[in-house]
Amino acid sequence: MNKFILIMEEVSEYNITGNILSPQDAIYMAEEVFRLSKQPEEVLIMFVTSTRNDIIGAFEISRGALSQSIAEPREIFKRVILCNGSGFLLLHNHPSGDVSPSKSDVEITIRIQQGASILALNFFDHIIVGAHGSYHSIIHDIK
Repeated sequence: MNKFILIMEEVSEYNITGNILSPQDAIYMAEEVFRLSKQPEEVLIMFVTSTRNDIIGAFEISRGALSQSIAEPREIFKRVILCNGSGFLLLHNHPSGDVSPSKSDVEITIRIQQGASILALNFFDHIIVGAHGSYHSIIHDIK
């Protein structure tokens, strides 16, 4: 007889209302919920959205070293699908404050963009957050 175990992430309540209409909206929410620009190591987070762009999920995907964070597309898509979301947005910080994307930042963004297309999900952006309100859109670079 096989036993099945339901695995569930820790649930936290966030006071997030509204929707994401711009990179500034996303960065504001990332700061409110995760204090992203203040993290001492790279942290990748995501917001999952409904068809009306209302935020229906907020997740920390990975926490890495000083200069990198590991992102697996599988972990991203799993959360979007389990939330019954139609879209998502990724953000990660660069503790150095420099918002220039690394080669691996661009490569993983392309992989996620391809997967999202196959799954008919809206991948709105992948934003690097730096110091003093600086940010950079990786999606803008590869379009």
